[in-house]
This record gives sequence, structure tokens and C-alpha cells, in this order.
Amino acid sequence: MQGCLDLAQNVRIETMKKWFVKKTQVVGAEKFHQEWLRARIREVPFDHSGYVLGNYLDAQQAINGIHLVDERSETARVLCKIFTAAFVFESSVTLPELAVERLLKFCNEEYSRDAAEMVEAVTAAHLFYRRGLAEITPEHLVIFLIQ
Repeated sequence: MQGCLDLAQNVRIETMKKWFVKKTQVVGAEKFHQEWLRARIREVPFDHSGYVLGNYLDAQQAINGIHLVDERSETARVLCKIFTAAFVFESSVTLPELAVERLLKFCNEEYSRDAAEMVEAVTAAHLFYRRGLAEITPEHLVIFLIQ
């Protein structure tokens, strides 16, 4: 994993200018992706929008008062140079249940007319997180990504 983080740290955007032509390119991303594919053990897709993974964390904070992940950790910060968001779990966490009536109230306040769909999506995210967190071992961490 450290090799991936080192490569992600060096990904940057370079702009080359020549008189009237301006060309922008991402430097280092290809090497990162090659190492990421080599280091990754398994990738499991989520059946809803990736943003629901973040919405789930917000729901846990609002309903249970629990902040599950440090989105500003060094690992998350570096991976966010490549991915839209990275929720990194290095040790297993027991997820509190989201009481249905409190979840519905939260979704009504946050998403109004889309509340029913969000209750379904956040509930799916709860199960997805639970399955993913069960995969954590002393040798392997779990990262939930929004790409």
C-alpha cells in the first residue's frame, strides 16, 4: 500500500505552453494505477451512486453521533488526489444500526422529496460497509472509494 501512496503523492497536473497552444496533462497517474491494480486484493462495486457512501457516513454522524472515518487522514488525503473520495478503515469498526424512523427523518430533512430512495440507498450502504469492514485483517485495510 505504501508504494501506491508514494506514487499518488507524486501525481500532478502539468501545463505546457507554447505560444498559442496550452496543453494540460496528468503526470504520474498511469504508474499509480498500475501499482494500485497490483496491490489491490479485491474490488467490490456498490450498486448505488458512490456518493451514497459519503451520505451514509453523514447519516451515522447525525443519527448516532458517531464519526466513523477520518477523511483528513494522510492516506485519505493522498488517495483523494486520484479518487473523488476515499474512506479508509485500518481497523474493524462495529457499525451502530440506523433506527428506521430516525433515518427517515434525517433523509426527509436532507433530501426532501428523494427521502424514500435515500433511506433505501443508505440502508444498502450500511450493509455494504458492514461486509467491507468484515474483510479487515492485521495485514489488510479496507478503502471505500468514490471514483
